[in-house]
Order: sequence, then structure tokens, then C-alpha cells
Amino acid sequence: DWTLTSHAHSLLEHFEQMPWEQYKVNPVNEMKDTFRINYRSNQGHRKDVDMTFKIKDLSGQSSTYNTFPSPITNQKMPSFSTYEFTHFLDYNYPPNNQTYTDFELLFHIHVPDDPYNFNDTSRFYQRFYNYYAYDDGTAEAGYGLSSSGAQLAYQFPLNKPDSLQSIQMHFNRVKNNANVKVFTLTVWENNNGKPGSIIYEETGKFPQFPTGKNRYHTYVLEEAQFVSDTFYVGWQQTTADNLNVGFDKNRNARPHIFYNTLGSWNNTIYEGALMIRPVLGNSDYAHVDVPEHKQKRKEITVYPNPANSQESIRLDTDIPGHQLICKLYSIEGRLLKQYNNSKSLNLPRLQQGIYILDIRNKTTGQQMVKKIMINP
Repeated sequence: DWTLTSHAHSLLEHFEQMPWEQYKVNPVNEMKDTFRINYRSNQGHRKDVDMTFKIKDLSGQSSTYNTFPSPITNQKMPSFSTYEFTHFLDYNYPPNNQTYTDFELLFHIHVPDDPYNFNDTSRFYQRFYNYYAYDDGTAEAGYGLSSSGAQLAYQFPLNKPDSLQSIQMHFNRVKNNANVKVFTLTVWENNNGKPGSIIYEETGKFPQFPTGKNRYHTYVLEEAQFVSDTFYVGWQQTTADNLNVGFDKNRNARPHIFYNTLGSWNNTIYEGALMIRPVLGNSDYAHVDVPEHKQKRKEITVYPNPANSQESIRLDTDIPGHQLICKLYSIEGRLLKQYNNSKSLNLPRLQQGIYILDIRNKTTGQQMVKKIMINP
């Protein structure tokens, strides 16, 4: 067998994915100058290996880039050896007038008489949509801070001013929902390469867990924020609990991850990429490349709200009560009561203040968070 031992990957120098409108401002600065991929011979004698590397514009607005006029041949590859294919890239993704666009990278090796050809080709889809991503979309680990008041900030440089609409985050599930704690969603401006003044914050946020593996929850900002330069997104903690955001160990965004636990900002010591993605432009949600049937989100209204400390509240919705699980939390994230299969919720004795009601539809997996004000 002759096989690839690594995957084709992003040709962007700084990101795995980035907004198309941001890329087109400065293509040269955003591109790597070299493509690399590893392959191996698991055979007992030498063979010729043909290699092909192509980049195809899936919008059809530019011609396919073929590294070689014809496949290049690596003469007589030694047996039981691993090689790195390296190719200098004199190439930029050609700008076009599309709002979003995709390119397909294909690397293929061919050895005559190889009976196992299912592992000889690797594809990567370079997606230029409306969000930034340092990560590749898979979490090999989790990352978090463990002190109350700690702050986590993720750096994103811009090529031109833009509008920050929302922030996507993937949180890992934890036993007994130990990381379901309140945090403050935060955006910072730049201060000489570190987070500066806070330009936006929203309190009362919780880690959310969409149905499916490695899925992101979109925290839509109550008010879109104009960002003109490098900006930072992340959170401020209200407890000492580790929120455990997904951490991609196949990509290294360490220089862009900052934490503040003792009053000053520092870079993390861990190599990897946080699964946090800012969405920019005109849409609240990240663009997806394939049409999906999306069930319309059924809104739920909580009333009365504000409520008194010793009365019931009700959920105004056409979702059947037996499909609902509701959890009432203090603003610090302490679970106070759980309600199963009911639209009428008897409140425990509560002090004046703000509380969080987490509502989950057991049938669809949809999750909503509502703030409840308790009057004296």
C-alpha cells in the first residue's frame, strides 16, 4: 500500500476560514507560500509515484489551478519510508463578485498496481463565507479558566472595517452539566496587540449544546457592533467553574488567545485553537454551503415577567408541554429547580433579582434561555 498520512488543509496563512469580503482586500497577505502533505510507502520494494495537486474554483469564475502541466513523478520511492511533499505556491484565490465562494483543493498519489487506492486522495474545501475560524471544526480537547472574574479573549485582525453580528461557540458537554454557568459575552477593542477597553457585553449567557457533534451555538448580539480594526471576542466569568470551550489541537492559534485572571492580559501557554467564530457582515448567522431544511424556531414567551416571588409562571407556546424540560438557575449558575413536561412552573421562594430559565424541546433539541425578573 502507498498512502497519504496527512490531510490537505487550508492555504490561508492565518486562518482556517475567513470572510470572502475580508480576503479580497489583501489576498497576497492572507496566503501561504507553500503547500505540504505527507505520504508513505508500506511496501517492500521501490515504486514510481505519480502526484497531482489541483485547486478548483467551484463558482466556475476562474480556471482550475494545476500544479503541474502533467502529473509529476517521484522516481522510485524507497520502501517503508515517509515523505513530505512540498510545493512552492505562486497562487492566490482569484477574487470574484460573489458574496460567498468555495474552492476545492485536491492532492492525489498514484502507484501502478496499488490495490488499496481508497487512501490515495485528500480533498479540502476552502470556504470563504461570513465568519472567521482558526479551528478546523473538531474538538480534541477543552479549554477554560478556573477563577471567578477571569476573562478570556480571542483576537481577530481585520483587513477593512466590518459589522460584528454574532459569535459562534462550541462548548464541550461535561458530566452533570458542571459547566452550565453564567458568563458575560464580551467584545474588546485592540490595545497594542492585547485586549483593550470593553466595547460590548451581554450578561446572563450560558454554554449551549446544539444537537450533534462539534456543533456551534450562535450568540446573536442584541446590537451589531461596528469594528474597524483588530478586535477580541470572549467572555467574563461569574464563577470559578471551567466553561470548557472546544479546543482544536490540530491548529495553533496560541498567539491569538489571551486570558486575564490577575488583572493583566497574557497569552496562553497551550498550542491549539479555540472553537469560537465571529460572524460579520449583514447576517446574524454563519452562512452554510448546502441548503438545509430548517425547522422554524418556535418562540416561547414567559409570563408574568416580572413575577412575584411566590407565584407560578407560564410558558406561552404551541409546543406541547410533554416535550419541554425547564431548568431554573440563579444568575450565578446554581440550579434551583427542574420542571419536566409542564407549561406551568411553580416558583420556589426567591429573593428579588434576575434568574435564568433554560428551556429545552426534547423532540427537536432546540434550546432557549429566558431571563426572569423577580419583584419583592
